[in-house]
Amino acid sequence: AFGMADAGSIERSVRRLEAAGVEHVGVVRMFISGESWYERTMQILGLQAGAPSKEEAEKIPQPRMFMPMGFWKLDTDLSFYVSEDGLADASEMDEVLVSRINSLSKEPSQEVAIIVAHGTGSDEEDSRWIEKITERTALARASLGLNDIKVFTLREDWREKRELAEQDIRSYLEEAKLNGFTSLVVPFRVQGFGPYARVLEGLEYEANGMGLLPHSNVNLWIENQAELLRQNVGSDVLD
Repeated sequence: AFGMADAGSIERSVRRLEAAGVEHVGVVRMFISGESWYERTMQILGLQAGAPSKEEAEKIPQPRMFMPMGFWKLDTDLSFYVSEDGLADASEMDEVLVSRINSLSKEPSQEVAIIVAHGTGSDEEDSRWIEKITERTALARASLGLNDIKVFTLREDWREKRELAEQDIRSYLEEAKLNGFTSLVVPFRVQGFGPYARVLEGLEYEANGMGLLPHSNVNLWIENQAELLRQNVGSDVLD
């Protein structure tokens, strides 16, 4: 079910599962932060109160969005078991970062890596993003020999905070250039390079535009998350 906890996408997936005779559903939430859209997803699935019925939701005017963001409680008898971790919590992503940085690196001692993520509006939550993603760089720090690896969030959807974040990121790259270092830019995104080419316009850096996907360790993380759900509710339920 693709989208940022879009009830429409989730409902279509649920109806397919119902038609297949499914009764119990493991929900692996694939976001950078486990905090992202967690409460909203739980409300849509009926595991927490707060979502209106679909009939009520259809009466509420919705702002125009670049992608669907439906919000209503699903009418279903399925049982749901929901993962809590995000990719920033996942040790499986450590090797993904090593792979992405290594693919760009030519002279490690003369290079710095900048890991850039979407970020959030809450200062406290955004700090947790940076802390967790920084933990994901430990293997790269220990094994690749770069001069520095720095994690930033762009805080993409909050204009004033984004402007400050852009300044910080650009200043870091400019200082790295002045000190004779080559900057390697790696997005900590599920896929792609996001808006970073525009943000970094006019600066010198190396990048290949690849997010965490495609990589076999992302597949492995999904499998491991599903296995954790099986362990939590009993393998005979979800197998």
